[in-house]
Amino acid sequence: MELRLYPKFEEVFSDDTLEGIFYPLCTAVLPLGKQVHFVSHNGVWTADESSSDQNTSDYYRFKLIDNKYTFSGDISIYQGYEVVGQIHKILEVDFKTNEDHYFKAKLALDEYTDKVMTLLPEIDADFDLDTYIEFFYAYSLNKLVYQRTGQFAKYRQLIDGFAKADPSPYVYNQTDEDFDAALYQGDFDSSLDLTNYAPIGMTIGCEFFTDGNDCVLYYNESDDTVICFNAYS
Repeated sequence: MELRLYPKFEEVFSDDTLEGIFYPLCTAVLPLGKQVHFVSHNGVWTADESSSDQNTSDYYRFKLIDNKYTFSGDISIYQGYEVVGQIHKILEVDFKTNEDHYFKAKLALDEYTDKVMTLLPEIDADFDLDTYIEFFYAYSLNKLVYQRTGQFAKYRQLIDGFAKADPSPYVYNQTDEDFDAALYQGDFDSSLDLTNYAPIGMTIGCEFFTDGNDCVLYYNESDDTVICFNAYS
């Protein structure tokens, strides 16, 4: 299985409906060229109830069309969905414009937050802006460091002063000690029928961000759908 870290949003999703809510983490190229994607909404809280069986606080389901995800779930479950696209775009433009500075300065989280807060409009929505900024910064800096140096999951070492860690795999699979498919299936909605779903692997939230849900991905080849479970590590 070939893995491609940090694919572009437009390589993963068929439209921009979920831009700012979901972060592309890794693309797995399966035999015969089929591509499935590990994605995460870490940094965006979810409501407890969903009006759709396509996404809940525990999982999300996507249809694969031309190797891209299409979404037909309940977007309102993602708190701040009304404003998150606008906030994300402002943060993204600033980070791209100033990426040389962010790469060299290694700003502490509070320094980064104070800087970008001056760029953002007042938010009149149920949206945890501080948490969103924290996860955006961790994701973006980890991605930038990887793109420039090839080193993965460096945020906590660079910003939080953690000791140097052993290299981490991007995706854990069933041959890895940390991946237990039976355990993760048991943690989620028992009404889901996973008969035709094969486990692909798992990404660890704290390696792409600093905390958050792991992403456990299953693929149904017969109808080209994926289910991704949230599992807090």
